[in-house]
Amino acid sequence: MEEYTEKGSVKIDVQVKNNKMEIKIADTGIGMSQEEQKHLFEKFYRVKNDKTKKIIGTGLGLWITKQIIELMKGKMELESMKDVGTRITVTLNLA
Repeated sequence: MEEYTEKGSVKIDVQVKNNKMEIKIADTGIGMSQEEQKHLFEKFYRVKNDKTKKIIGTGLGLWITKQIIELMKGKMELESMKDVGTRITVTLNLA
């Protein structure tokens, strides 16, 4: 099965500061264009191009994840560059 990170790495960093937990997930994968990023958190949206055509999925994973994070009063942000990689930052308030 093909993956979004064909080569390179995925790095996860967790920090706690100012009563918030910040989780950063960064990869050296295929990245996304600005247009693809606009729709990434939409229900059933999948980036479709030559590099993703063999990757199976429903387009629900990131949508569900974002919904759960927002229900917990957190936020999820995305930074990506095509052919460079992607970083997702999740910020959650600590009780």
